[in-house]
Amino acid sequence: MASMGDIKQVGKRYYVIEVNDNPNIEDCNEGGVLKDALYREVMGVFLKFSFPQVY
Repeated sequence: MASMGDIKQVGKRYYVIEVNDNPNIEDCNEGGVLKDALYREVMGVFLKFSFPQVY
C-alpha cells in the first residue's frame, strides 16, 4: 500500500511530511536487533498515551 504525503510550508520553506498508514516491524530488521525489548518499548508508548494518569 502506498504511503500518503503532505506538504507543509514554514515561511518560505516547504517540507514533505510522509505518513505511513501501515507501519510494520520486521524481525529481520528492527526486531532482529532489539528483539523483545523493541516490542516492550512500542507497547509502553501506547500504554503511556492511552493511560496517562498511570504514568
